[in-house]
Amino acid sequence: MKKTTIIFSLFIIIALTMTALTLWQAKELKTKKIQAAGFGIQPPYINFDNLKPGDEVESSIRLMRGDTDSSQKATAR
Repeated sequence: MKKTTIIFSLFIIIALTMTALTLWQAKELKTKKIQAAGFGIQPPYINFDNLKPGDEVESSIRLMRGDTDSSQKATAR
């Protein structure tokens, strides 16, 4: 085997070992209480080219999340 092949193989083994240990030690995976969240704006762009000072704009925003069993607070700034 070439020296580069051996080094590359060693690198892959170390990376896989570190990934496995990280997943094994992850508290989130042990408790199975993982929350996923997403934030989206519909339409997916905000484009107001003709605004002047004092104009008012209104846009619809949709908040989504994976776990709906408990209530959560959202703050927009």
